[in-house]
Amino acid sequence: MVVCVGPHLFFRFNSYPDYPISVLVPDGPQHPFLQWPSYIEVSESPIELDDHLIGEAIRKCGGAPLGQVDVAIKSAICKAVAERYTMPRKIRADIQSALGCPIVPLPAIQPLKVRLEKRR
Repeated sequence: MVVCVGPHLFFRFNSYPDYPISVLVPDGPQHPFLQWPSYIEVSESPIELDDHLIGEAIRKCGGAPLGQVDVAIKSAICKAVAERYTMPRKIRADIQSALGCPIVPLPAIQPLKVRLEKRR
């Protein structure tokens, strides 16, 4: 199962928080499509699905997505995406724009200072 986070961009659901950055999605009335608490894996490179795969998946689900995650989960995804420094900037910006996240600029990369010494 996946959650759409932007045009053709998806993060995978997992039953365990085994991924370095995971967002808890509790089961219950707000997420009736889950049988137990699950985790969204906020990966460095989201899964990209084309229109055919998306259409086939929706068709197999009866013509509509299984559901949507709560607004609080969207905020947690936004925070996790902002913390995922290894994610390409364009993908991060696409996800932040699609989810309506506040744009959090990445910290400036500081030049590495190296001091060389002569060997004796």
